[in-house]
Formats: sequence, structure tokens, C-alpha cells
Amino acid sequence: MHFTVSTSLFSPPKTPRMFSSSSRPSVRILETSRISPPQGSVPPTSLPLTFFDVMWLSSPPTERLFFYPFPYSTSHLIDSILPTLKSSLSITLQSFYPLAGTLQRIPGSSDDFELCYFDGDSVALTVAECVDGGFDIPARSDARDISNLRPLLPTLPKLGDSCPLLAIQVTVFPSDGVVIGTALHHVACDGTSFTHFRHSWASACRSGGSASERHIPIIDRSLIPDPRGLYSIFKESLSRLMNLISRGSSQPATAAPADLLLATFTLTRAHIKMLKEVVLAKTDQKKPFHLSTFVVTFAYIWVGFVRLREQLSPGRKRAHLSFGANFRDRIQPALPPAYFGNCVGSCFVEADVGELVGGDGLKVASEAIGRAIEGLNVSLESSQEWLTRFASIMNEQPMGVAGSPKFGVYDVDFGWGRPAKVDIPSIANSDAISLAESREDPGGVEIGFALPKHEMGFLKNYLENGLKTLSEKETGFH
Repeated sequence: MHFTVSTSLFSPPKTPRMFSSSSRPSVRILETSRISPPQGSVPPTSLPLTFFDVMWLSSPPTERLFFYPFPYSTSHLIDSILPTLKSSLSITLQSFYPLAGTLQRIPGSSDDFELCYFDGDSVALTVAECVDGGFDIPARSDARDISNLRPLLPTLPKLGDSCPLLAIQVTVFPSDGVVIGTALHHVACDGTSFTHFRHSWASACRSGGSASERHIPIIDRSLIPDPRGLYSIFKESLSRLMNLISRGSSQPATAAPADLLLATFTLTRAHIKMLKEVVLAKTDQKKPFHLSTFVVTFAYIWVGFVRLREQLSPGRKRAHLSFGANFRDRIQPALPPAYFGNCVGSCFVEADVGELVGGDGLKVASEAIGRAIEGLNVSLESSQEWLTRFASIMNEQPMGVAGSPKFGVYDVDFGWGRPAKVDIPSIANSDAISLAESREDPGGVEIGFALPKHEMGFLKNYLENGLKTLSEKETGFH
């Protein structure tokens, strides 16, 4: 394994002060390292981009924060934990070597890229210490100023025509907690693949730095068929989309506004059961549709977002929702579950605003989402329109989605227990929510939001009052 420590700073800590939700934590860098796969373990490799990859060329990094209780000192982390974190990361990168590589322009091409790995390529690992207070505020579920979480995240800079794909930061709150933050360029892989990497790294760390054969990914871009020439279509559509943005006619957010709050809300298994019962009671049983935990969760949140947008800017006729769907089982031939890369297709949903905010809004939203999911099995037939369709609704503030309850983020245990909290701060860069399984309630779903304070209050009231109404056996949301 190969580590390069480029900065070391072990000065005496400042006098501690309490961390509050309105103050940014003071974080000092203890060490920055470069972690590579073991030297000579991976041959130089170039991976072409598939049409699933090229869609993400211009996307901002996907960020996650894992908050772990850690009642030990900084010196304990440095002396006893960090060496195993590094060695297990190195051995895991041997299997997931694209993450240690870079996105590079293909020589002689102006707009074609590939993922490249050369011996010695590495992932930046930053170790930091919070020197001004407690772990409880940033690890909470209620609303926190999202700018105060930024010091806990690594940066993923672009270096000319070469762009790193992954950066990691470990921040210790002495005698209180540890935060592991990641920034990932989505062109490297989707959430399913990065979840595979996270669990593999955690497993190797728990076992003292040894790899497990059952965690080996399959890295073979030739497994993605492209009989329709979607790579060229998507590349051209992406170019048109970026030109549209540069002319100012569409403006997706690339940086979070300063006043955003991040909060999470949990739908318990009992809540989800109530939501399904309400929808089923109003559904024409002769025309059933796909109804699942995923569907009613999206529907309930989407109705809330539409109501919020109507409060802020009334008069819209149609509401839009978009989310990614795993296509590993939907393309032919199906991909092995361990395929490493992107294999996420787009699912678009729209409905009449008046119907969504009415008394049957939950049923209307559920049916629209359920039928859209049913159509995914044939959506590759119209996949060439994914980016064009997205461009056409960008100014309509479609609700997007990051994460999935299937990722098992609360099972990512490096050897000191399950995380107390997991956040996706990068949802602040778009009108998206985040999804994860509930930590405490099996079958429940945790939803994350990034909104200004006054909007957060509106949505919180909707979520809580709507569930209260359901529990009282009423049918509307008032």
C-alpha cells in the first residue's frame, strides 16, 4: 500500500467553545494524505464512458456525511484508528481502482473523455479536528444551517483537463464523534456502485485492513450495450444543454444559497402503512397501479413540495418530479449486481397542480408515480430524450431525488458502530430531496430537505399535520 502525507499539523488546540446551529465550526487540518492501491497491484487502465456515464459529465460532486459517536481523543484516532482506515482504504481501492484515477480528455479529442488509472494515482484523504465544541448539533435531524456543515466536507477540484473522482475527509470531535465526508464525481459511478465501495471499505476496516472476495466489483464497460448510439446522442444533448445554461435561459443551481437549512424527517413503517391505506381506499381496483413504500413516500413529499411552490409562486398548471432508477435488471442482457459504474436511467413524472393540492392529491401523485415506474421497463425505447426532457422542465423546478432506502447507509460500520446520522449536503445544489432507510424503524424512510428557513417551516407543518390527520382517520390534508 502507498501513503503520501503532504501536510502535518499537530499544534495545541484552541480553547473549546460550544458549537451552535448558527455558528460555523472551526476545523483545523491535521493531515492531508494521498492513498493509492498497493503499488503495482493495478495495471494502467483506461475506461471509456458509456451513455449512462456521459450524462453526468457536468454535474457537481455528490456529497455525503456520516456522523459516528466516538468517545475518544484525537490522539487515539491518529494513533489507533487512522492507520487501519488508511490501509483498508488502500486495499479497497485495489478493487475499486477507478475511484483513485481521474477523468481525462481523450488525446486528440475536444469532447470525449475517459476514466484513467496509472500506478500511483490516489485519493486525497484529509484528517481534521473540530476545535470549538460539540458533535450533537451537526449530527441532529432538525434544521441546521447547511453552510456550517461545509467544513466537514472535502473538496474535489478540477485540475486542468484532469479531474479527480473522489475525495475523503475524516473530522474528529474530540471525545464526542467522528465525521466521514465524501465528495464523488458522479461520472465515476452511481449510488449503487458507490454504496458497494463504502460497505467494502468499512468491512475491510472492521477486519483490520483485509479485503473480502465477496466485495469484488465487476469493472467492464463493454457490458453496457448501446445499439441505438445513445452515447453520441447524450453527448450532443449535454452540449446543447450546457449552451442553454450558459446563455442564461435555464439556471440549475451549482452552489447552495447561503441561507439554506438542512433537515431530515422520518416516515415510520406505521406512517407508510397509513399512506398506502388512504391511497388504496380511493383507487379504482379495476385499474391498479404499482404501489410501494417508494411510491407513497415520493407522493406524500411531492404533494408537500407542490403546495409549497404554490404558496411562493401560484399559477403553475403542471408539476414535475424526476428521479433515477437502477437499470441493471432492465437492460438486456441484464448486468450483474456487482457492476461498477453508472447504470441509472431517468424517470419523469408530471401531474396537474390543481389535482395534487386537492383532497385527492396523495392518490393522484401515487398513481402518476406508480405508472411512471411501470413504464420503466420500456423507457430505454425513449431514452434518447432523457436529457432533452430534463432541459424542457428545468425552469419548472422539478423535484429531484438523491439516495435510496436500499443503500443501507446506516449499516456502514468501520468498527466503532453504526452512524448516528447520514446526510447528503449536495441536495442543496438542486431542488432535490434525499432518501435513506430509517436508522431506528425498520421499514421506515428518512427524507432530507435543503430549504430556506420560512420554506422549511411550511414543509415541516405539512408533513406533521398531514400525518396527524391520517392518524385521526380523516382523508384530506388541511
